[in-house]
Amino acid sequence: MPLPEPNSEWPPKDFRAALRTIAEWSAWYSGEPDELRKVYGGTTTSYPANRPSQFRGGLVGAVSRMIWGRPTPTGEADERLHIPLAGDIATISADLLFAEPVTLTAAQDLPDDDRKAQQVKLEQLGEQLHPVLLEAAEVAAGLGGVYLRDAWDQTVADGPWTSAVHADAAIPEFRYGRLAAVTFWWVIERDEQRVVRHLERHELGVIEHGVYDGTADSLGKPAALGRYAATRLLEPAVATGIDVLTAGYVPNMRPNRAWRSQPQVCHLGRSDYGTGTVGAMGALDEAWTSLMRDLDLGRARAILPSYMLEHLGPGQGAAFAADRRYFVGLNMPPNAAPGTNPVTLSQPLLRVAEHLQITQELMLRVISSAGYSAQSLGLAGEVAITATEVTNKRERSLVTRGRKELYWVPEIAKRAQALLMLGNKHFDWGLPDVMPAVSLADAVQPDLGTIAAAVEMLARAEAASIEQRVRYVHPDWDDDLVLAEVARIKDDTAGSVPAADVFGQPSADEQPDGEDAG
Repeated sequence: MPLPEPNSEWPPKDFRAALRTIAEWSAWYSGEPDELRKVYGGTTTSYPANRPSQFRGGLVGAVSRMIWGRPTPTGEADERLHIPLAGDIATISADLLFAEPVTLTAAQDLPDDDRKAQQVKLEQLGEQLHPVLLEAAEVAAGLGGVYLRDAWDQTVADGPWTSAVHADAAIPEFRYGRLAAVTFWWVIERDEQRVVRHLERHELGVIEHGVYDGTADSLGKPAALGRYAATRLLEPAVATGIDVLTAGYVPNMRPNRAWRSQPQVCHLGRSDYGTGTVGAMGALDEAWTSLMRDLDLGRARAILPSYMLEHLGPGQGAAFAADRRYFVGLNMPPNAAPGTNPVTLSQPLLRVAEHLQITQELMLRVISSAGYSAQSLGLAGEVAITATEVTNKRERSLVTRGRKELYWVPEIAKRAQALLMLGNKHFDWGLPDVMPAVSLADAVQPDLGTIAAAVEMLARAEAASIEQRVRYVHPDWDDDLVLAEVARIKDDTAGSVPAADVFGQPSADEQPDGEDAG
């Protein structure tokens, strides 16, 4: 299918409801109060305009009156506060997946020379992909999914690269649950009612570019690419030269329970905030705002009788200069008892403990609904010492990470293969373009003492050879590195006295040639 027809509705009708929900997730992910006011209050100013729906009854009115959509009393400043917990959740999701670079491994069935050449390039691609994947995983957690787009330009880089495109800037086309094509768009110019968009459509074998000069809900008429700086160097159609789609989609988590019966969007993922956590995050902001309001109302105040005020003159009222050092003696009432203090100090009781308890419970509820443990976000009081304790405390987070990994690993492999193909086609790499294997680093790295103890027990029990013990210590090494390390260990221990095992016998690996271990 080509780019959309002129004057087409944009975004397409079938995607508008989903994009509104993604805009709501985006506001929470941003951590910006102005974005929340825009979504719930209909304005980006600090003083949201009241809407008719906010005064209605029933569910519509209740949702509109959530803390960020609640009408602001006339004459009062907007003092609502926001805790950016949503952004923290998205960050921890990305860290759990890609705190360490991914490992791309060349296909083992390739000839040795081809495999080694491809492995060198894959290691470079893995380093190149690391920051992109960190960004993409964070965006996916917040917006329900993310797109990975491949590009190349000989004047910019000496090879192709992959970038992340956010879910609110794409219209996908799925076939049987697989991404078949996608149209990305960006607003490159906006002027009151006029909106100029750049559309970039990825199909199998071709990438199309177009510019449309329209309005907020219509693409309008096509315009020349050379008219705008953002598209001046682009061609209307570019052949990719490969038989793999140059874009992919990674859902954050499936299914999206709210869209499961809508065929156009049912394959999109759900946000970490899409499981009923939005209401809890609103309540969290309300509790935090209430605590700060208590702090303001709880300031100590002095109540003075009117005769202690200094008159400022006719029609000017009276005042009390609290910062003055010296005062003229006060004229006390004639019937006042000796020692009477006419000044009353008021100090309202602060409900700090109650507010903090509510805030803590709401934070735990939000984190749990998003699929993480409190330990992952640093809310647990006890500090774990060993890797095993860390794993136990973060078990829920690691289960969530494992589910997300199922979506990431296949798509990373596709993107790595596409980059190899584009490199061969446009940069003459001359490398095999067989899809590589992808593995993610462990979210919790075992400590060296635990590894050493395990290796020692395996050696004493004669349960693993030197080669297997080396592979256990270095699971990311290839066969050549492992065999070289085995040879070095044997050379280092050739002249040493073998250590006795638990039965008083040397281990099988340390027996002299020709001798029986029995």
